[in-house]
Amino acid sequence: MKISASLVLSSLFLLLPAQLSAITTLNIFDESSLSSGEISNDFANPTNFDFQLGVNRVIGNAGDNGQSGGANASSQLTGIDADFFSVTIQEGQQLSAIFVQSFNTTPFLDGALSFIGFTNGSAFNAPLNVSTTDLAGFTLFNEELVFNPDPDLRNLLTDSISTAPSLNSGAPLTAGTYTFLVQETTSALEVDYSLDFIIEPAPVPEPSSTALFALSSLALLTRRKRRSYEIT
Repeated sequence: MKISASLVLSSLFLLLPAQLSAITTLNIFDESSLSSGEISNDFANPTNFDFQLGVNRVIGNAGDNGQSGGANASSQLTGIDADFFSVTIQEGQQLSAIFVQSFNTTPFLDGALSFIGFTNGSAFNAPLNVSTTDLAGFTLFNEELVFNPDPDLRNLLTDSISTAPSLNSGAPLTAGTYTFLVQETTSALEVDYSLDFIIEPAPVPEPSSTALFALSSLALLTRRKRRSYEIT
């Protein structure tokens, strides 16, 4: 199932870092607007979101609410309503940041942690469990990342909370298809979250010194040949 952005606004939301000020499009993907009312909890059939250049806000609910989720019977995560969604980053673009825009738990639990992970491709290959090798990266997040004034410390691709690693070791995600998983880690707890995925044009690589040397040598050789023809 492919869901296009339900809303496009021409203004930025609060707390975006200054370097993103040129991005003026906000695309909203809210699970409450889906026909099913839910982001998929099936690891093999994630909801597909059509991310565009700009800010792509995913709004969802995850946690231990009695649904089967993607966990298998041997996992301590059994019963969690996991959210699985896939996105495709187009050629010439990159996912440069993921910001936690909002985070609220029911019932309220100070210090609660939610989990986000991703795999390469359009789906996970197996049910999630605590020892899965299907994850290309993962990290934890909570309300602390909503209010941190430093944007570099709010980007889940470059930083994290607690002792978890950053989602992608500080690097942007380049062109390709990825599937994300979001879930709460605390039993009997639900989390309402919104995450902003920032899609930007990928930087154009500068010519290497070797390429520049080869081009200058070719230009010099061409000039010498032209001069020799003129002399003869």
